[in-house]
Amino acid sequence: MRQVLSVVLGAMIILFTPAAALGQAATGSLSGIVWDPTGAVVQGANVTLTNEATKMVRRSVSNDAGFFSIQAVPAATYTVVVEAPGFGAWQRSGLIFHAGDRLALTDLVLTVQDISEEMTVSANRAVAMVVDSGEKSVVITDKQVQNFAIVGRSAVELLKILPGTVFLGGRNSPTGGEVVGFDEGIGAYRVNGTRGDAVAILSDGADTIDPGCNCGSSVTPNVDMIQEVKVQTSNFSADNNKGPIVVQTVTKSGSSDFHGGAYAYLRNSIFNSKSWSQNRYGVEKPADRFFFPGLNIGGPVLTPGTGFNKKRDKAFFFVGAEWMRQDIDLGATPSWVPTEKMRSGDFTELKGGGVIPPTMLDPGGMAIARAYPLPNLDPSGNAKGYNYISQIVTRQPHNQQLARIDYSLSDSTKIYSRFNHEAELLRRPYLIYGGKLNSQIPYPSPVLSNSRSYSWSTSVLNASGSTATNEVVFAASYLGYPIRFAEPDKVDRRKLGYPYDGVFSDEEALPLLPAITSAGYQVGPLAQFGGFDPGLDLTKWLISVNDNFSKILATHVLKFGAFYQRTTNSQPTNLFTHGVTVFGTNPPVAEGAGSPFANMLLGRPVYYSESSKNIVGDMAQNEFSFYEQDSWKAGRRLTLDLGARFCHCGFMYDKHGYIAGFDPARYEADFSTEQFPGVVANHLGDDVPRSGFRTPFLKVGPRLGAAYDLTGKGNTVIRGGAGVVYYREQGNVQFNTIANPPLVRSVEMYGARRLSEIDNLDPAKYAPQYQLNVLDPADDRTPVTYSWSLTLSQRIPYSTAIELSYVGTTSRNQVAPSPYNINAVPESRNGVPGVRPFTKYGTISLGTHLFSQDYHSLQVTGNRQTGRLNYSASYTFSKATGFVGSLYGLTRYLDGWALDPRGRGYGPLSYDRTHTFAIAYSLLLPDPLTRPVLREILNGWQISGITQFQSGGPLAITVSGNLVDRMTINGTNDVDVRPVVTCDPREGRQPGQYANPLCFAAPTPGHNGMFQIPYVKHPGYQNHDLSIFKNFAIDSKKEDHKLQFRFSMYNFPNHPLPVLTSTDTQLAFTAGKPTEATLANFARPSEKTGKRIIQFAVKYFF
Repeated sequence: MRQVLSVVLGAMIILFTPAAALGQAATGSLSGIVWDPTGAVVQGANVTLTNEATKMVRRSVSNDAGFFSIQAVPAATYTVVVEAPGFGAWQRSGLIFHAGDRLALTDLVLTVQDISEEMTVSANRAVAMVVDSGEKSVVITDKQVQNFAIVGRSAVELLKILPGTVFLGGRNSPTGGEVVGFDEGIGAYRVNGTRGDAVAILSDGADTIDPGCNCGSSVTPNVDMIQEVKVQTSNFSADNNKGPIVVQTVTKSGSSDFHGGAYAYLRNSIFNSKSWSQNRYGVEKPADRFFFPGLNIGGPVLTPGTGFNKKRDKAFFFVGAEWMRQDIDLGATPSWVPTEKMRSGDFTELKGGGVIPPTMLDPGGMAIARAYPLPNLDPSGNAKGYNYISQIVTRQPHNQQLARIDYSLSDSTKIYSRFNHEAELLRRPYLIYGGKLNSQIPYPSPVLSNSRSYSWSTSVLNASGSTATNEVVFAASYLGYPIRFAEPDKVDRRKLGYPYDGVFSDEEALPLLPAITSAGYQVGPLAQFGGFDPGLDLTKWLISVNDNFSKILATHVLKFGAFYQRTTNSQPTNLFTHGVTVFGTNPPVAEGAGSPFANMLLGRPVYYSESSKNIVGDMAQNEFSFYEQDSWKAGRRLTLDLGARFCHCGFMYDKHGYIAGFDPARYEADFSTEQFPGVVANHLGDDVPRSGFRTPFLKVGPRLGAAYDLTGKGNTVIRGGAGVVYYREQGNVQFNTIANPPLVRSVEMYGARRLSEIDNLDPAKYAPQYQLNVLDPADDRTPVTYSWSLTLSQRIPYSTAIELSYVGTTSRNQVAPSPYNINAVPESRNGVPGVRPFTKYGTISLGTHLFSQDYHSLQVTGNRQTGRLNYSASYTFSKATGFVGSLYGLTRYLDGWALDPRGRGYGPLSYDRTHTFAIAYSLLLPDPLTRPVLREILNGWQISGITQFQSGGPLAITVSGNLVDRMTINGTNDVDVRPVVTCDPREGRQPGQYANPLCFAAPTPGHNGMFQIPYVKHPGYQNHDLSIFKNFAIDSKKEDHKLQFRFSMYNFPNHPLPVLTSTDTQLAFTAGKPTEATLANFARPSEKTGKRIIQFAVKYFF
């Protein structure tokens, strides 16, 4: 039905608006109707818009309807003058444009008077009210970026104060944002119930997202280099080529006078508090340090000895540079390592332990044991017997250089160009892409990446007379990660004395030690991904051209545009070509006293697997779209918007055709002749697209908006609208499917084998029941979000504007892996493959656009941006639901299963937060004294802070216990065991407990429990940041010429947040009832996170 409505509305737009060409950028527009005192329109009035900083001029003339519009206006502060014969001049100064703003002059009435007289209207009101657009968006201004307390260098951190935004936390503390990096920032936020990969981040019109995960950015929106951030969250007009959530940043520009500054920020662990985990394990604070010096300057481009730009109104520049020195604390991680005696086979330190005869020791197992660090923690001091704790401070320097040039060829032709370069040295001691496994041991050599990014955008604007404007934007962004081991000899199995090559013996790959994982045993994971050959390289490009044309007809502003983007993403897979090994307690070793390290020394794993090779995914995508939009000034108070965007939204594809799909019809046809029947891929000669999914030729996304000024004075406005946005999902959806058989093969071995036997394993005999990660080649659905909003805006006393909004989104065709090859009931306990529909395979994870999610919210904001007290407050009451959890039985090939997909899988999303509240404030304290000496000490003080509260999200509960396993309860390993709910677990809780374990009972065979239990929430989130500024005026005549000192405290109450681990949310049963441990510990947080961070800064402004 939605598809039909989209097509019908799109067709109506085509029929009733003119056809033409061209696309959009982060510029705005100014429009209005010129009236005389009698209420008649004034034709032929000259309108002049002047940039107050650069003196660049734009001009227009009112038409027969008295209407004028100036398009493609860059973000800045302007003065507008309207003049007509027989009338006095009308002037408004201080008119602030943000990215994409559509401002309307609603009170433009010329007076009949002497032509020498001028009517001046002040625009310096607290917050500009939007009176001619229905879109839901928020602007974070330069003033807010400079004055609100954020811990990092990226303005993206301020997304946490916006309505509809859920913050998912930082790395080492709940504040987040403290680290500068290409992979930091945007992935920590969810906006209006959409997925993380639904957020686009643009810098001056250039797409800077990491196209692999849609989670990082090639450009850091540096708080000292950007002018503002605009976040578009709902029902924006069709001239926006991204969505459904768009974060746009605008770089600072030069002006007719020279302005700039120099600064330095400093954080050092000696001033910070200890974290909860450091106190728990009795370790000292690590020596983490952050030092961010930088400078910037902007002004007119002057060439001594020439007359070029002598009026300072033609060419302008802005340049900035910053050097980020970061020594990052990766947190305390306890684990288990072999002691020095154990490495030689002596386990006498353990109760009942002995000495393993040297002749029984395996050289490979001994080489692995030697790769572990020695113990540094007393195991008797903690319940789990940890004898080692890692607390690494890793160095991650990051540099940024930026330049912008603005050039006015004439009043009608302008050029704006920006270039950004960043460099970063990543040093990661755990996993390649950050993070770490539970209890992971640092790898013997860290990986290094001399990462680089480049981003360029150029906008060319041309106005033809007063009725037509064209703007074209060229942009390109590059991000590269060349990853190598810092000390490859420390991970080379040949140089460490590990004598075995492995099954496939990939001679091209760096021969790493086998990765060790714990699998529940008390063995510290010692693991790193594969793909090093001898290094691995990731390169990403986003190149785009965007054209935008507007034409004024009567009181209509018609816009037409086209957009093309070429995206490439090259990266290797990270399969374990060096092998994955698990050492356990079986078979038992008498001398080892139950330690899995004994089996390690004997070279007797309980599990081993290995992949044949890693391959490079050479991914690319083409996106083309065009649009038409009509903004109609339907009356003095009413504005209507109608438009549509038409998109050929291509999926990511692999240039070599490696992306694999699964065709059940081919499975039946090829069963007897093919080793891997049903697997289809373009490189195999199959008639399937290289993207895995089929791309529809054209998708139509209609947009509708309206704004009505109730008073005609811009004090009370009702705005709203609806829109449909098709968008690109993250490229990893396709990338994750390139390593399937027959391109990549593997072996798998369980128990009763030795490391020394691995080299001679027959790959055919030990080939596993292959697990496929494939796409549905018949799927031609494109991810889409339907958004709508209705907003009441009201200006109230004390220079404050408030907004009350209902905002909703519905996202359809959301991609996710769907379990496709589910075991039939009853399943054989011996794992006989014949019980699966496709008997030659184990699990088949089928990527398909089956899923949906919904969001409804009440959003309230209050803003004051004038005077000594400035604040921005938001409250959101919301519900985000979708398909989550156990999504079994969703495939169309298992119709005999009486499963309820919606009942099992639909519920609150992991980032659902019923209540969120945030307030950012800045207070410039009164200056009590005027005496020259004392006023420098007691005057110029400023307080700034951010406070956040979020309610908890859904609690993920798991079930375990004797005879409470999947096979016993469900007769299959493919359906989760769920608890039986006997009462409301939110009632009867003890202090500090988030759910009542007495409300759960064990399921019985054939009678599983509830998939969707009552909504139990995990602990909520709160954070409080506070900064104190001291400003010293250097030139009393120039407000912006000053020296500023800052003292900031992030999480200043030093309030650690409780965290529920996976152990804390596990229901263990015995004889159908919760165990004593469950009754005592279930839903009680066993860990906490967060520490107070102190930052000092000094800034010089001129």
